[in-house]
Amino acid sequence: MLLCKLSWLSGVVIIFIGVSVRALKLTAVRDKVSVNVRQDVSLNWTLEIKPGEKPDILCGTSTSGLEGSALKMKDVLFAKRKFQDKPQPSDEMPSKFSGRVHMIWQSQTISLSIKRVDLSDEGFYMCEVSTLFVTAREKISLEVIDPPRITTVLPKEINKSEGQNLQLTCEANGRPKPRVSWKRGETVFNRTRQISSLNFSPLTYKDHGEYRCVAENAGGREEKKVKINVQYSPKETNITTDAYQDIVSDGSRISITCVAYGNPKPLYQFFIEDKPITDRKAEISGVLSVTAITYRQSGIYSCVPENEKGKGPKKEVAIYVRHKPEITRQPANVAVDEDSPVSGFCDAKGYPPPEITWEKVRGNKLVARGRNLFIPNARRSDKGRYRCVASNGVGYASAEFRIDVYYKPVINRTASSQDIPVWAGNTANLSCVADGNPAPRYIWTNSTGHVATSEESGVLQVTPQDSDGFGPYTCTVENSKGKDSYDIRLVKVDKPIVKLNLEARSTTSLSFTWSLLSDSMSNNPPYYTLQYRMDQDSAWLKKTISSKVNSYVLTGLQPYTLYTVQLLATNLHFTSDPSRVTAKTGAAAPGPPENVRAYAVNRTSIRVEWDPPKKPNGPIKTYSVFIPDSVHLVSVKENVTEVVIGRLEPYTNYTVKVRVQNSVGTKESSAVIVQTKQSAPSKPGKLEANMTGPHSVRLKWTKPKRPNGIIVIFKVRMFWRFKNRKGGYKYNTYIIPAKVTNKRRKRRLARETSDNIVWRLDPFRDIELKKIQPFAIISVRVSEATRDDDKEPMWSPFSSNQTIETDEGAPGAPSDVKLEEKSATSLLVTWKSPEYPNGIIQGYRIIYSDNTGRNVSTADITKGLTNKTLFYLLTGLKENVEYKVYVQAFTSYPGEVSSPVIYNKTPGDVAEHTGVDTGSLYGGVFAGIIILAFAIIIIALIIRKHRRRRDSTELKNNRYAVANSNDSGIGDKDSLDRVPGIKYLQGRRGSEDVVGPGKFVTIKPIPIEKLREYCEINQADGNKAFREEFVSIRVPGNFTWESSQRPENQAKNRYKNIIPYDHTRVQLVELDGYPGSDYINANFIDGYNHHCKFIATQGPVASTFGDFWRTVWDQGVCIIVMVTNMVEGGRIKCLKYWPSASPEMYGPVLVSPGDEEELADYVIRKFSVQMTSDTAEYRAREVIQYHFTAWPDQGVPTHATSLLAFLKKVRASVPEDSGPILTHCSAGVGRTGTYIVLDAMLDQIDAEGVVDIYGFVCHIRQQRSAMVQTEAQYVFIHDALVEYVTCGSTEFAVRDLPENLRVLNTIDPDSGDSLLVVEFKNLGLGDSDYDSFISASQPENKSKNRFAILPFDRSRVKLWPFTGMVGSDYINASFVDSFQQREAFIATQAPLDTTVVDFWRMTWEYEANCIVMLCTQNEREEGICASYLPHKEEFIVYGLLMIEIEAEDLRNGFCRRQLKITNTKSGEERTLYHFHFTDWAERSIPLNGVGLLDMMKCITRVQQQTGNGPIVVHCSDGSGRTGTFCAINIALERVKLDGSVDMFQTVRRLRTQRPLMVQTAEQYKFCYEMVRLFVDSFSDYANFK
Repeated sequence: MLLCKLSWLSGVVIIFIGVSVRALKLTAVRDKVSVNVRQDVSLNWTLEIKPGEKPDILCGTSTSGLEGSALKMKDVLFAKRKFQDKPQPSDEMPSKFSGRVHMIWQSQTISLSIKRVDLSDEGFYMCEVSTLFVTAREKISLEVIDPPRITTVLPKEINKSEGQNLQLTCEANGRPKPRVSWKRGETVFNRTRQISSLNFSPLTYKDHGEYRCVAENAGGREEKKVKINVQYSPKETNITTDAYQDIVSDGSRISITCVAYGNPKPLYQFFIEDKPITDRKAEISGVLSVTAITYRQSGIYSCVPENEKGKGPKKEVAIYVRHKPEITRQPANVAVDEDSPVSGFCDAKGYPPPEITWEKVRGNKLVARGRNLFIPNARRSDKGRYRCVASNGVGYASAEFRIDVYYKPVINRTASSQDIPVWAGNTANLSCVADGNPAPRYIWTNSTGHVATSEESGVLQVTPQDSDGFGPYTCTVENSKGKDSYDIRLVKVDKPIVKLNLEARSTTSLSFTWSLLSDSMSNNPPYYTLQYRMDQDSAWLKKTISSKVNSYVLTGLQPYTLYTVQLLATNLHFTSDPSRVTAKTGAAAPGPPENVRAYAVNRTSIRVEWDPPKKPNGPIKTYSVFIPDSVHLVSVKENVTEVVIGRLEPYTNYTVKVRVQNSVGTKESSAVIVQTKQSAPSKPGKLEANMTGPHSVRLKWTKPKRPNGIIVIFKVRMFWRFKNRKGGYKYNTYIIPAKVTNKRRKRRLARETSDNIVWRLDPFRDIELKKIQPFAIISVRVSEATRDDDKEPMWSPFSSNQTIETDEGAPGAPSDVKLEEKSATSLLVTWKSPEYPNGIIQGYRIIYSDNTGRNVSTADITKGLTNKTLFYLLTGLKENVEYKVYVQAFTSYPGEVSSPVIYNKTPGDVAEHTGVDTGSLYGGVFAGIIILAFAIIIIALIIRKHRRRRDSTELKNNRYAVANSNDSGIGDKDSLDRVPGIKYLQGRRGSEDVVGPGKFVTIKPIPIEKLREYCEINQADGNKAFREEFVSIRVPGNFTWESSQRPENQAKNRYKNIIPYDHTRVQLVELDGYPGSDYINANFIDGYNHHCKFIATQGPVASTFGDFWRTVWDQGVCIIVMVTNMVEGGRIKCLKYWPSASPEMYGPVLVSPGDEEELADYVIRKFSVQMTSDTAEYRAREVIQYHFTAWPDQGVPTHATSLLAFLKKVRASVPEDSGPILTHCSAGVGRTGTYIVLDAMLDQIDAEGVVDIYGFVCHIRQQRSAMVQTEAQYVFIHDALVEYVTCGSTEFAVRDLPENLRVLNTIDPDSGDSLLVVEFKNLGLGDSDYDSFISASQPENKSKNRFAILPFDRSRVKLWPFTGMVGSDYINASFVDSFQQREAFIATQAPLDTTVVDFWRMTWEYEANCIVMLCTQNEREEGICASYLPHKEEFIVYGLLMIEIEAEDLRNGFCRRQLKITNTKSGEERTLYHFHFTDWAERSIPLNGVGLLDMMKCITRVQQQTGNGPIVVHCSDGSGRTGTFCAINIALERVKLDGSVDMFQTVRRLRTQRPLMVQTAEQYKFCYEMVRLFVDSFSDYANFK
């Protein structure tokens, strides 16, 4: 037994020891620690030990414990025993550690720290931890490092000459031994251990520079610098200019730069044509500047650098100065005889060397090229003035001279007179035309001798009287070179005579014959001209007829038309007087009657009117009006143009024609359709009546066979009597609209239950009437009615009767209640039974109380109920007390209580009161007035003491005051008719502060003339005042949102914290079996003086699409306003809830897509919306969605221009009978609230001339939480209204353009400027302070900007960046929207030499197909635009793009080039068109507006052919002319789209995308003039879009 116990005990001990071993663990945090000399180090161990156990700890130096040796402690430095709380220094501690070594022990860590380590401290350190059973040891190796030190003393600078030898040595010490090297920049020379040498054998100028000796080991590095200054003569001379291809223009500036390496720095001697140029500044800087260079200064420029070591190589550059030619030798005048040679010489100078041409001044005909002119045989045609022209592309010069060629005169027999016919006694002109040099003399002779002589003219006037005056006349011309002669015959003649006769006529022709009565020149037979016309005002029509014909038939004439015809005979010299005949063509079948109209007279007749045919073709006999395929026909005389046709069916379409008849035939008009008016329907069909409740009945009947119109109302007539009475029938009539009402009725604040329900209309009528007469036998019949416009209904006969019986109901009130005093404590009450007992009266109850209204007693009467007058004696009453008595009757239901009868103590003082206790009423009113007066006085005193007041008509130095709201709440919601803030709908006027619901003081309305100043005051100090104002907005009242928190509705909310209030939420009809189907996250919101003008809702989620469209249908929504994009900032803001290509069902609503119009800032979509139902048919309705797409991803728009234009578009399109405007963003509060407030404020401005932004935001926040969600949105509303008030409405119809231009050109008496200039100055009003130019202002991008016009960060064009190149994505260019297209233009500056590559990168990356250049390369006598196009038949490469010109042609004021762009890396090719408008000076306007329109027309065609990529437009700065071009384009686009002009908003929007677009008032006016020019030539530009 003892052995067993010992074994058990030993086992327990072994287990305990094992547990102890596992419970103790010592670990070094790092096995090896390195530290530099003279630094502090800490050696750390972690200890895992059983909680509560205290070990022995020893720490000190140790052996390595390597190569099989045992790990032993050498020197104990610190020890901690079990009984000690802190480690204690060991007595064995070596002295070198004294004061430098410390040990820290915590429950889990051991730290041994050594201060100011030296090399002797290197070695192993160990800690030993011991418990009763276990000892743990762990060592750490400490390595001590000595950082490198350079021991060699090196000079800071060494001066040597080129060609000398030099050796440098650098030595360093350290532990471990350092590596030593020489470095120059990043180049390493001779890296070795401890010592390194640098040898130069010999030194060259390339060895000049700074060198570093670098020593490195594990402890760090040290370096020393040596500058080797190598002196050498100048080398590698290079001379350049800043001129392209070293060519400059005359008068411009050029810089010549000479650069060479040399030490010391060389001086530079410049030469021109080897002649030295004295310029001390140029000698030092190496830059020779020549200002206003002339062509005399062109030539070879050279440069020689020199320093004290010698001269450098000479370099030359040839500089050419462009200048227009000068004629240095002019040609002289020349006079020669015909067939003699002529020569001339002309010389000129200029650069490029001019080309000399010779022109004949008349006709500008080119005759020769080169300096010499030679004509071997001068002809008379060579006579005239000539011009020598020298041109070289820069300009031209010319000199004129004359060549005279002498020759004998020659008569031009073709140009001179031939045979001249003349009557005796009349004057004739004989013309002799001759050419000669010198000018000839004219001599006239005939058979009688000399007639006349003239030195100047070859015209002779002759008046022959007898035969001697007729015959040949000889013209002789002579000069010093010879003479010539020519005969002209004067012939005696007479005028022909002709007679015209009418032979026959037909419907379309007239036949004529004629005879020639006289012609003195029978050998020259005449020709004939037959002329005819229909009336005196029309022009003659002509037929030319041969002289061999004496008859003619005129065909193609109008029937039954009077023509005037005349004939003229013409011989070689004269035309006869006309022979005239008047004749009429025959009759023909008439044309159709014109302009047939038909109108309904009443339900059975129509009136038909018409105009006579334009071509009656004969006397009209009759008109016949008829209805095809019917017996209806009416014939009238020819002078009647209207008839009435009767005996027609009501509300029926009839096709009507009119037939006209003359003596030849008939003709029918085109058909017109007319509908007769509505009439009373026929009798309704079989009627069924079924009781659906004690007092409700459901009626069904078939429709009338002949409705005779649109059934609009039903009439239900009920004849009835009580069941327990005979005779005494009464009747009730119910008028019910013929409209299905079983769907949810519209509701705003309270739900009303209808007494009548129309369940269906087709295929039979089905209605239910509730609350009909109880306890009655009822005879029911129905009638239906149509109605024309606002006239009385037209009722059908009543249907057959149906009899029903109703159950008992609640009786009416007893009548004729009277009180009679029987004693001091009793009253006799008498009354009569109710007029409508509605059942069998089972008893009465008398209710009476004293004047306090608290002590109420009753008495029930069940006997004597059949008496005519009933009575009851009330006993036990109090003396001298006023009593109020009521009587109530009972059937199976309690009845209505009678009006109270009041008994007073005074005898006979009994009053009947039929509604309200007047004493209580007046007492309550009086008490309320007193309390209200005290409340007003107290509030006024508090406000006066604690609040700064603000006058609505004067703005002083203080901002408008904001008073803090209290937390009293709104109180009972019923006190505001269940609509918090409803009184706001009437607006607020005057200077009084407004106390809203809940007695909180609000900011009062701001006059619009003070609005801008108010905003400026509140925007000071970073919108501080606006921030305070926005924060002060309070929502009084504790509104509930219980519906949104129901489990079935929570998933329908897009955001958990944006949910609708219960009291204003939109409620849908709850679908059977679908709990919560009446819920949608939407609220009714008021407009200005317009209750529930809007529905504010969230962007639909996927599960609420059907609810959204049910809301649209039920509320009669015609307009949807969407002010969010579906995705913004990478987050989904709203799902697409509408169809695109085909109709889709959303719940029970069918939505069909219609037209879609996409503009730059918004999209207009049209839908056809129709409710589907098994029980009724509904007509489809049109719903328009306006989707604003220009709201930025973050914040608010920087300018309000686009949103105001969008708002104006929506407001103009709302129909008068529209339901609420459904407005949503994402949550339905921020942007939605902003839009609603802006709409309301525009209405308030129109109505009152003030805005109440603060008050209205407070108001709508009582209808939906968080409306206008952020301070930025609140400030934006103010800024937008300032813009609206300041700028006003500048839009007008294009038809009003002339009148508006006339008004704009009138002078404003206040400013002295025209109204157009005033409008231009207003463009800068309200410019945003938030636009930034951060990218353009970066140091790496500043040099890329030509002027101070910088692109906004939000609209700048971004290039694809190059890796590692900061700023490679920047170019001075901005995106600009057109009216319909986003980013339609890229507006940019003219490229600089350094940005041409970026310019072409931009064109390629954004796939532009058109470049428009509106400047020239040289403006203001300086280079404005870098050359970025190659010459024709050449190519040029910029970056990866190769550009070639494939075609070039000059148009009206512009040049059109077709370019081929090739990507040299991918091989892709594109075609691009370059349009260069050359006639537009900077800060001016073009002289050729038509040319600019022609260019725009060409650009439009190219865009349509190439896919409408962005158009790159540039001038010098990318704003003035560029902005004007874009403004004209956008304005014309709008003219074509909707026929309106709004130049102010067009330019203002451009300025929100790039600064200073359209820079001058002159350019602004030019925009208007271009629109006018476009409209005037609209037919020429009908396809411009």
